[in-house]
Amino acid sequence: MSESAVAATREIKPATDSVRHPATHQRARGRFYVAMAGGLLLIVLLGFTRTLYLRAFFNVPEIPVSVFVHGIVLTAWFVTFFLQTALVAVRRTDIHRRLGWVAGGLGVAVLASSTAVTLNFAPRRVALGANLEASLARMSVIVWADFAALLAFTIFLSTAIALRRHPESHKRLMLLSSISLVHPALARIFLWSGFAGLDNIVLALVSTLLLVFALGRYDLVSRKRVHPVTLLGGSFFMGAMLVSIFLIATSEAGRSFVRGLG
Repeated sequence: MSESAVAATREIKPATDSVRHPATHQRARGRFYVAMAGGLLLIVLLGFTRTLYLRAFFNVPEIPVSVFVHGIVLTAWFVTFFLQTALVAVRRTDIHRRLGWVAGGLGVAVLASSTAVTLNFAPRRVALGANLEASLARMSVIVWADFAALLAFTIFLSTAIALRRHPESHKRLMLLSSISLVHPALARIFLWSGFAGLDNIVLALVSTLLLVFALGRYDLVSRKRVHPVTLLGGSFFMGAMLVSIFLIATSEAGRSFVRGLG
């Protein structure tokens, strides 16, 4: 091969590498969202193993049909979210877009079933023998935390649908909407014997906020700055959860509302 041919070959290689870098970077980004979606699905499966999926093998109280349906709807949501992130990662955005309308319908079902289950939480606990006044403080925290999470979920999902043609914003909003739903599963995991003596609700809150911070860290690593959706959405979610748990749930008005439900 002549020297001129060798030189030409050397000049071509950087151009080829420059084409590959964006694809490699895109795959790395896709893996993050697939990993996060898979992690959230695993948390849900572990958290509700005893009370839903394998309840036949454990001595747990009976649950009404509405709670069972709620569990199935939530499971379907997290499975669909995982599939959606996987489809984007393998560049099947055509299927992703078609399945997106199914996810939107599931989102409405999540909101409806979660609201119904939250409103019936105190009455269910009383029916199982709980003393309303003795348990009111804890019930109030659970109910108001759920309401805050549902508010965040609704805002994130509706905004994600509106911004579906803006991938960077859309995928972050969808991840935040899923993170906002996961704290009940985390709270159940922290009831396991290995966490004895620790407040499972506080641990669930901290763990949920750490998931939000994981998205922020990903932004810093991948784009050298936090995406506005991550910053605004994460701040709103954290603020809503903290206000609901430490201000509304502990107020007389907040507890009176829960007392009225029971």
